[in-house]
Amino acid sequence: ATKRAAELEALAAPNTVVARVCLLYGPTRCGRATFFDRSIADLRAGKPQTFFDDEHRTPLDFQTVANVLVALVRSDTRGILHVGGRERLSRFELMSRTARTLGLDAALVQANSRADTVFDEPRPADLSLDTRRLAGLLPEIERPTVEEAIRRMYMG
Repeated sequence: ATKRAAELEALAAPNTVVARVCLLYGPTRCGRATFFDRSIADLRAGKPQTFFDDEHRTPLDFQTVANVLVALVRSDTRGILHVGGRERLSRFELMSRTARTLGLDAALVQANSRADTVFDEPRPADLSLDTRRLAGLLPEIERPTVEEAIRRMYMG
């Protein structure tokens, strides 16, 4: 409700674009470890990690989102734009693919169900975004697969 109210307030201003950003991933850019950083560190240490396999999103890496946002500022795009990756994935799928790409033991990535978790506020199981408009408006911005993004971020 808070996000929607903020979107409506922003859209009331002239020449506005609202970028709805889905699940972001990648190493920290500010020195404070993120959930993703901690998960990778634990997997590297051989500690099993659990991730929802029944909640879906369209994850996108930090660098690509930054590129999209810069392009939007420079464009005349208006209205609401969904900013997300090309693929609809669960966190379990995201982290399994990340582990394999980094050469980590993917068996340490274990599935759990969001149905077994109590949330402060209800949310749908499918949080993925339809990014066809993004692809049409900014075709020059490559939205890499998880494997491509992980290799770029961690392997140069």
